[in-house]
Amino acid sequence: SQRCDVLVGRLTASWLLFGLPLAFHKSSRGVNVAWIGISYHIMLKSRQVKVTVPEDKLIELTAMTRELIKSNIIAKKCLRTYVGKVQSIANLLFALRPFLGEFWAALYAEDASTAQNCVWKSQLLTSLMWLLCFLEWNGQGPLVRTFTLGAHLNLGEQMGIIADASPFGMGAILCV
Repeated sequence: SQRCDVLVGRLTASWLLFGLPLAFHKSSRGVNVAWIGISYHIMLKSRQVKVTVPEDKLIELTAMTRELIKSNIIAKKCLRTYVGKVQSIANLLFALRPFLGEFWAALYAEDASTAQNCVWKSQLLTSLMWLLCFLEWNGQGPLVRTFTLGAHLNLGEQMGIIADASPFGMGAILCV
């Protein structure tokens, strides 16, 4: 639709004005955008944006995760490809970001105990298992996240959670 093209054009122009590097060679015209093998489909509706990671990309990532778990050592080139795919989803789901720390540390460590251009699976096993659990728990269908204008502008009720530990356990209150 023409309105969709205008909005995507405005968004792209804004990103360029902010100096963000854009990989035009990885995208196609319209509202489909491809980043590092994971494609996002952006649906512009009134006051919200839906971003979808297709099911086939999630299946591919699950298979890659299983293969990495099976081997004892992992080639750094293969690990870079895997981390790129996971990072593109972690940009959408911030809860996945902490698990990427082990991968980046393994890729850029200067350790004489590792084989040349390889990483021991034991360094990454915890993160690999957590990511596999997430990918299998997601179930069937694409992964969808909706961004609303209200959330971006911080509209609505302001809430906070205050938590504290005691010898008897954990306690928390919700402040609205």
